[in-house]
Amino acid sequence: MTQHEYLRFANQEAWVEVDGKKAACYMPVVDTAKKEVTCWIASEAGKSFSVQWQKWDAACDLAARLYLDGRSVKTKYREQRQVGKLAMFNSISTSPTTARPFLFSVLDLTDDDAYLQESSSCKNIGEIKLRVHRVTRPVYRECKKTYVARELGADKVHERAKKSTVHQVGLGDEQTKTRSNINHSYKLMDRIVTFKFIYRPLDMLQANGMLSFQPPEAASGQEVPPQPDDSTVREAKAPKICGEGIKHEPDENLDEQRKGLLAELDSIRSAREKALMEQLEQVRNQERSLNQAGSSKKSVKRESPSLLISGEVIDLT
Repeated sequence: MTQHEYLRFANQEAWVEVDGKKAACYMPVVDTAKKEVTCWIASEAGKSFSVQWQKWDAACDLAARLYLDGRSVKTKYREQRQVGKLAMFNSISTSPTTARPFLFSVLDLTDDDAYLQESSSCKNIGEIKLRVHRVTRPVYRECKKTYVARELGADKVHERAKKSTVHQVGLGDEQTKTRSNINHSYKLMDRIVTFKFIYRPLDMLQANGMLSFQPPEAASGQEVPPQPDDSTVREAKAPKICGEGIKHEPDENLDEQRKGLLAELDSIRSAREKALMEQLEQVRNQERSLNQAGSSKKSVKRESPSLLISGEVIDLT
């Protein structure tokens, strides 16, 4: 499976780190028409994470706004001259000197139909978005910030409203941070790119063929047990996928999760196919232009043979 450590578009880079390590970006898809880059990452309940952004464009001032499960959480600003300076989103401030870190948490599911009315607020659960915009030149000022204690994540989610996942974004325990009284105001202009990281538990990504199975590393001093060959793995996994040879009661929730993930996978594959076709057409147009330029140069050379002197070299580039 295609795997990267970060997403890149229009001289912008973004990635997610889980417990301080870069999360692998599986099946990245670039939609140039929508200015959107999408990939899948693995989530683990209780693990903290951060979203990292770097601008490599020196043309203008930029700002990146972070959305977690559909909620606008935080915005970071970078001046035109701050090329390559890292911006990190890892927490929400609760006071001038304290903050609560982002982490993956478990969805609290319920079969109470009263929560079906709130299903619209759950449609973006499982998504981390970072939108990069051009901005007006900010006005810096020292100010007294107002801090509002708030939680991330839904209190309860109906089983039929969840989006093929069992995780959501939550907040960890309060921690100390560096005090800052400097604030600035600016206006968001046109959007340059949206980076979207769809997070799911690792076993769900494996079950739906989005990444190859990776055996856990052995603890220090222990031998790694021999791994079966590919044919054995396929035979062992086949009953789990299609249900053959296993006697158990069907799990409707798992079936809904599988169908939901497959539908999202088909959507991403379609977008990737469209993007590849656009790139192929661009390459063909470039080839046609080069062929036409080459034919023009050859005709000029045939029309003036008398100007060539033996041993002379003419630079046609």
